Amino acid sequence: PLPARQRVVNAVLAGRLPHESLWHSLFRLFYPRDLAPAHAAVARFDLSEKLFDRVDRLSGGERQRVGLARLLASQATLLLVDEPLSALDPSRSQQAIDALTATARERGATLVATLHHVEMALANFPRIIGLRDGVVAFDLPAAQVTPALLQQLYANHLQELDGPAPEIDFLPAGQALPVVMVCR
Repeated sequence: PLPARQRVVNAVLAGRLPHESLWHSLFRLFYPRDLAPAHAAVARFDLSEKLFDRVDRLSGGERQRVGLARLLASQATLLLVDEPLSALDPSRSQQAIDALTATARERGATLVATLHHVEMALANFPRIIGLRDGVVAFDLPAAQVTPALLQQLYANHLQELDGPAPEIDFLPAGQALPVVMVCR
């Protein structure tokens, strides 16, 4: 979570904490230096004008984009994001996915995202891993994920399906879990 009274610049630069000394990170709270990574990260989400605003003065979608900017400012080579689009409108969602996947490619990093936006996942990730009851139901290239597989994955009960349920032997019965995307 982003501390409410913190400025955006400090929230974003917090992504660099694992690579800083304690002294440098404490000093930066009062006198932010090396603003280039923060500026570049917020610019990818159209938040440049908010760099020195307090987090508690941002909308929910702006806060979510600041959190994603913190990820971009980090130097991580494994990017794990859980529901990065939950507070974003469709155009901002595409902007976020584009920024995340581009950053992963630029760094040669692995991006793992959990999404319930199946269409967004299929359009933007080369590989889809469907989980059901904590078990991998399928791990396929996006082009091989069919509507029947998705229908079975997200069906809580067979009677909820439109039409007969497809026979898929490797899917256990139970409640559906989110689809997981991996981009390399």
